[in-house]
Amino acid sequence: MLQPLDMTLDVREYSLTYPQVGTITQGAYRAGYASQLTKLPRMPYDKVMQQLPAGYAISSAGMERAIQKALEDAGIDPREDIVFRDLFSPGGLSAQRRAYPFQWTTTGLRVPKGWDDKHDRTKYRRTGKKFWPRIVLEGDREVAELLIPGSGIVTAWYEPLGIPQETAAPARHERLFEFSRDVPPQETTAPPLTHEPYTTHFEFHPATAGKDIAVGRSGVWDIDRRRRCLLVDAHYRRIGDAPFNSAYRLAENTIVPPVFERSA
Repeated sequence: MLQPLDMTLDVREYSLTYPQVGTITQGAYRAGYASQLTKLPRMPYDKVMQQLPAGYAISSAGMERAIQKALEDAGIDPREDIVFRDLFSPGGLSAQRRAYPFQWTTTGLRVPKGWDDKHDRTKYRRTGKKFWPRIVLEGDREVAELLIPGSGIVTAWYEPLGIPQETAAPARHERLFEFSRDVPPQETTAPPLTHEPYTTHFEFHPATAGKDIAVGRSGVWDIDRRRRCLLVDAHYRRIGDAPFNSAYRLAENTIVPPVFERSA
């Protein structure tokens, strides 16, 4: 069942420049969107897009980040807001899995033509961290080329595109996502790990050439399962993968994709 468009997002026009990457300009737009996700059975990205009614869209990663940032700017923890509540609701239409839903967006990542992660990725290091060049897709259009960080806690964003720019390993542990999508066995009163004020994790599985990866959303618990966090999830293939408990956010077809200008 389609969810009603009961919320409105106003995005202003702005531009941001990222060193070694380029300038991203976001045009202004207003779009109605659903505060609740439309839940699906196991369904790949292309089937999701085929079933959308005329005049509607699903949210982009940039729109999801704009919603999140508006809450943060208002002093609201996005993890506690109704808009992201469904990301922490297990079951859905594939209730045999006690897992949080995977939310499809229109955004994807593609390996640049001729690029070989195995041999070439050491060319892109900053302060000891590795980054992966990736083309950003909005729908089927290539809209930007970014340097993507590895999995971790998101500390900086490519804001208009809703994709992490910088990540950091969580305190006290290097492994991020052991049983990350499963609901914790019980609540705990122990204090959260020391990654506040950050609210979002990133899971990125670099793919081989020819396999476009979706940039979706989900929920995750931190290492000690003390605090739930938002998750930017980039490991499902857009074609072929059909995660359990799929979902999407219905929106008006008025979203304006950002414009990218590469650094000289």
